[in-house]
Amino acid sequence: MDGRVVLGVELCRAEWKRVLRVKRLLILLMIAFLLITLGCSTYAQNKGPFTGPPMNLVQQISKRYGESHPEVIRINTDLTDGTHQPMFLVFLKGNFSKGNLKAARLEFSILANGSKAWARA
Repeated sequence: MDGRVVLGVELCRAEWKRVLRVKRLLILLMIAFLLITLGCSTYAQNKGPFTGPPMNLVQQISKRYGESHPEVIRINTDLTDGTHQPMFLVFLKGNFSKGNLKAARLEFSILANGSKAWARA
């Protein structure tokens, strides 16, 4: 006997190894379940084509940075931390510029009502 105790039962080495294998399998299954469920919700949330109020706001902001037809990579919905207001997390691709600064990607957050937008850090 190896002297390992599980739930009040002393296990031999072979039984202990089997317990560890089952434990690893359960952990892998839980990780797979989490990845699948998170992936499904992200896919449903980000599925295009993007239209409606978020796109109107996205067009206004991207025009300020010199891009009239940005490619939308992703738009996520979320809530602000303090006041729990609905907001969008926006990820764009295009030819953006402001003064001497140029960028191929633009990421920003915007309140759903369009009253405030801020750059993503």
